[in-house]
Amino acid sequence: GGTVTITLSKFDTQFEKFAELKGKTDENGHYQFETKLPDYFVGQPLEQGNAFVKLDVLVVDTADHEEKKTVTKTVAASPLNVVVIPESGTIVPGVENIFYIAASYPDGTPAEVTLKASFNDGTKHSLKTDASGIGELQMTPQDYAITLGIFAKDDSGNTVSRDFQFTTEARNEYILLRTNQALYKVGETIEVVVLSNKTSGTVYVDLIKDGQTFLTHSMELKNGRGTLELEAAVSGS
Repeated sequence: GGTVTITLSKFDTQFEKFAELKGKTDENGHYQFETKLPDYFVGQPLEQGNAFVKLDVLVVDTADHEEKKTVTKTVAASPLNVVVIPESGTIVPGVENIFYIAASYPDGTPAEVTLKASFNDGTKHSLKTDASGIGELQMTPQDYAITLGIFAKDDSGNTVSRDFQFTTEARNEYILLRTNQALYKVGETIEVVVLSNKTSGTVYVDLIKDGQTFLTHSMELKNGRGTLELEAAVSGS
């Protein structure tokens, strides 16, 4: 028999109230409601373009005891989110690049989806994300600016379509360094692959700890590719 007041707000430059609902809890202390959301929300960059609704809930029981709670709920323009990240943070023209594609639902749950990817040079790929919502796509950009179109669909029929644009500096020489792991333990071997748009030449690799170089190696490029194994023998390196 408690009195319930729910104030719903959306965020633009500040919170704006768009609805207020009132009612009473039932014999079990429950209150359910439905309301229509506004037609327009401002997506927030920190929420990957999603918006949110703020609910300020006030309940007063029959003894005039008051309880308040504020919760937020995600409002998404699409039932799926897709993010694409080049392995170096930006594209490296003239060499093979790995693009990591992450798919998730608006609540952050990973999404297993089928992906269709198309580049502006006409190249097309099909792949699937794993249980973590991650997929890998390999492609060799031939220009310093590319567009990647992604279409994703899950088993329930939810879909999303997005275009991603990547650019880098225009120059004559590019190099990409790839390791076989992101993190290493002391004593493990670091496998290094260097890719370059130059087919031959010498590559020098310095291993640096605390601003000091403690290991230097060189490798020869063959067809724009060189490999090297380094021992991570120094604690904390």
